[in-house]
Formats: sequence, C-alpha cells, structure tokens
Amino acid sequence: MDKLTQEKDLFLQQLQNLYDQMQVKYIEREQKRIVQKQHRYQQKIYGVLFGVALSLLWLILLLRIYIWQQSVALLH
Repeated sequence: MDKLTQEKDLFLQQLQNLYDQMQVKYIEREQKRIVQKQHRYQQKIYGVLFGVALSLLWLILLLRIYIWQQSVALLH
C-alpha cells in the first residue's frame, strides 16, 4: 500500500510538473505574440508620422514657392 501511495504521489508530482511547464510555454508564447503586436502597431505609427512629416515639408516648400512668386510679381 505504501509503495502504491508513493508511486501515485510521484505520478501526480510529474503530472503537476508537466502542467506547470505547459503553462510556462503558453505564457511565453502569449508574451511573444503581444510584443510582436506592439511592434507592428509601433511600425504603423512611425509610418503615419513619417507621412505627416513628409506632407508638411511639401506644404512648406509649396508655400515658400508661392510666397517667392508673389514677391517676384510685386517687384515687376
């Protein structure tokens, strides 16, 4: 009976260890997935910010050309 109890306890301990390992693997996968998702969102935000900055530079350039044309027109 004592031997059977020891084997049962050992089996339950091994089962608990396996379950704990599976939980750790699952948590690691979820953390990796969350980090990848954050990275993708960060890349999208940087893309949008780059687009806005480029648009503003074009707008400034066009505005400067327009002002220059107006000043040249006033001189003539």
